[in-house]
This record gives sequence, C-alpha cells and structure tokens, in this order.
Amino acid sequence: MKKIVLLLSGFIFLIGCAEHGLLTKEDYVQLSDEKIRTVVLYYTPVGMKEEEVVKVVRETFNRVPDKKFVYDNAADVEAINKRPDPAAQIELGDYALVGTLASYGWARNFFLAGEVVSASWVFGKNGALKDVIISRRPDSV
Repeated sequence: MKKIVLLLSGFIFLIGCAEHGLLTKEDYVQLSDEKIRTVVLYYTPVGMKEEEVVKVVRETFNRVPDKKFVYDNAADVEAINKRPDPAAQIELGDYALVGTLASYGWARNFFLAGEVVSASWVFGKNGALKDVIISRRPDSV
C-alpha cells in the first residue's frame, strides 16, 4: 500500500510540474534531489541523444550546460559508482554535460553564501543519455 501511495504521489507531482511548467526557486529549496531528478528525467529521458538534451535544457529550463567533463580517471569513476542507487554505472570514456539549474539563499549585501543546484547529464560513449545526477553545493560571493 505504501508503494502505491508513493507512486501515486510521484505521478501527481510530475503532472503538476508538467501542467505548471518548470520548477520554481522555492521548489529547488524544498524538494529532494531525487524529486528534482525525476522532473529533469521527465524532460530529458534516458536514451536521448546529446544534441536533443542540450536543446531541451536550453528551451525548457532556460539553461545551457556550460561544462563538459570526461570520465577518464578510474578513481573518479569508482567514486561516482558508489552513489546510493545509481541508475546507471559510469564507465571510463563516458562524459557529462554540467549546468546550474538554480541558485538561492543569497544575501550579497551581507556576503553570505548561497546554495547552487546543478545537474550532470551523463552520456555513454555512444552519445546517449545514461543518467542525470543532481547535486547541491554551497557557493559564496
């Protein structure tokens, strides 16, 4: 019963986001990384080609992935694959496009740090999307 309720609430969450557009800054503050990942995967599903992902991110999220990272270090690959419940295993030669989804909590006049929410779209050697990793990090002015 609990699984049905969780699935149903996730489905309602997706429909709500689809009807009302993208996540607001408040959503990035309140939602877990997994729920944000669910929304990002809704718009950029696994298997999508890199060019399509970049187009959707630009048109839907009004963002452009600004960094490309190639997984060419075995230690990096091993560390990433230790994530809890990874959807896909990263392999040497895979690559990621990384971009900021939102930043919040800034008080520039007081030099207080804010939070940055980023997404890494991970692609296999064939150029197809394998996974999306959502991360948060503190940032300062």
